[in-house]
Amino acid sequence: MKTFFIKIIKHLFIFLIILEIVSRVFIDPLFFFSLDTFRNKSCKTIKCILEEPNDKPDYIFMGSSRVAALVNLELLTDLTGNKNVLNSARGYMTPGIMIQALKSKLRETPDFLSDSKVFLEYYGQGSLTNLYIRDQLKVYETYTMKYSSQPQFILPYLNFSDLKDFWSVSSNSWKVKVNLTVLYFSASYRCALFMNEKFNYADKVLYKGQSNVSESGGIRSDDIENTIQFAAISAEKKKQRILSEPYLTQEILAESSLSELNNLVRENGGELVLFKTPLHSISKEIFNTQKSKLNNQVFIKWLNTQKINLIEPENFNYKDEDFLDILHINPDRKDEYTHSLYNQILVLENLLIKN
Repeated sequence: MKTFFIKIIKHLFIFLIILEIVSRVFIDPLFFFSLDTFRNKSCKTIKCILEEPNDKPDYIFMGSSRVAALVNLELLTDLTGNKNVLNSARGYMTPGIMIQALKSKLRETPDFLSDSKVFLEYYGQGSLTNLYIRDQLKVYETYTMKYSSQPQFILPYLNFSDLKDFWSVSSNSWKVKVNLTVLYFSASYRCALFMNEKFNYADKVLYKGQSNVSESGGIRSDDIENTIQFAAISAEKKKQRILSEPYLTQEILAESSLSELNNLVRENGGELVLFKTPLHSISKEIFNTQKSKLNNQVFIKWLNTQKINLIEPENFNYKDEDFLDILHINPDRKDEYTHSLYNQILVLENLLIKN
């Protein structure tokens, strides 16, 4: 009996080793390819992914899944005269991940940001205006049972030293830290997560007649009702949080994640530009309080002192019915928004040339 159990353990160990090797060699590249929004999106094969050139972008768009849903990468590339345009935005892209992603890319390609313009989504207080010490290396974490935390999105931008920093400086819970650590070391665990997501979504599409109206940026439309409910609850919580927090000051903004990102971009030869995205009336309500309006005045003053431009697409009219789920405008408005945004970029470019 003892020999029998030893054989089982031995075979199980061999199986796990083989599974780890197969996962690391064949599936892992696709996993990281799907997570790394700074990748070359024209790469479709494992060979291309592994040998992907580090082309320096002219324009980099950063932000949440709102940006992924709004900016048509191919159209903008054509409009700009074939500039290298990178849309790195996606769902669950926290300030901590965005800053870490740029640091990681700069380690690989030191001139990655040289002469580039980084266009960052801005929709109101809380979008990178929190203290950087609270946002550093922080991944999306939820405390509800219906939605899960998303530590995997920071994986492509971490080395071992970063992982140790994650444990010491991130404000995430120990459960998320343990989960990320296992993800970092175990290829088979990463791939199990990857394959489960793929098959789970395929099941919803094939058997429930649901489809993903916009694959870019991790946007999902296979659970619209719950997404709308969650967005409305989140908006109210954010409104109450802003009301309970201290008023924005120049000193707070100087220590914010936005300031950290601006310094990182400028120190490496780039320029940061903020651009506004459309908001549903429920989201707008967050920023309609007297406190939010005063905070906005402080914020605009700080932008001016830092010489950070803020642009807003003109002649892009929308209403609540245009939103798919409170957060995202329906993809059929994508080209219209991209044209409107490009016109404002042209205005900005001409203004900078004159000055």
